Amino acid sequence: LIPALLGELIWSSAVLAALGFALQALLGINFALAVFLAGILAIFNTFRGGFWAVTYTDVLQLFLMFTGLILVIPFIADHTPSFAEAWNFYQQKHRDNTPLSSFSTAIPWIDQILLLTLGGIPWGCYFQKVLACRSAQNAKTMSIIAAGASLLSAIPAIVIGILATYLFHRDGLTIEAADTLPQTIAHYTPRWVMTFGLAAIASAILSSVDSSLLSSATLLTVNIVSPAFPSLSEQKLTIVNKIAVLLVGAC
Repeated sequence: LIPALLGELIWSSAVLAALGFALQALLGINFALAVFLAGILAIFNTFRGGFWAVTYTDVLQLFLMFTGLILVIPFIADHTPSFAEAWNFYQQKHRDNTPLSSFSTAIPWIDQILLLTLGGIPWGCYFQKVLACRSAQNAKTMSIIAAGASLLSAIPAIVIGILATYLFHRDGLTIEAADTLPQTIAHYTPRWVMTFGLAAIASAILSSVDSSLLSSATLLTVNIVSPAFPSLSEQKLTIVNKIAVLLVGAC
């Protein structure tokens, strides 16, 4: 219980920090204020609607994320002679920086492969949705579809990363790797397009935070409160779960 709960809390903190950096880069908002506002929004959504609110907003946020990232690509690509030239430069720059070029670079890739293949501690949000399926076959089917969708949704971000590598080098910009997406959108897209890009980033992050908050609260309710007070009704456990959402969010 404790490792799983800590994993969810640390995961939520990390993704909120990512949103804070994105808002700071795109809108100039103070980092701490951005994280605070995003946290409040995630807590309110999870507290008010519970599982179904998180599920429905996940669908909306997935749509915004995918369409927003696709929308910004043509505007970023307009600043390059061609994608082929950007791709050639990317290959030259990272020619010696392959996953198997050294032991130290191989370890993080192996770790990521194992995490994506076998799952990790902060994956309660995934298992919540699997257990909510009507049958085991539905759970398998939805998991396979989600895996394919995850691969497809990564393509726009990869394309933006390739273009950004070329543009940052050409324009003499030094950007931290974690800031690549928001900084690319901020520097190379019009203001109205940047709004959609920001919606894409915020949607992806808030979707993760909502699910993680609900997962952490459920861990507390099911593993601590329910065994300690077995006579509690489903309605009272739902109230306890909402309180747990506030406690986890406050942490």
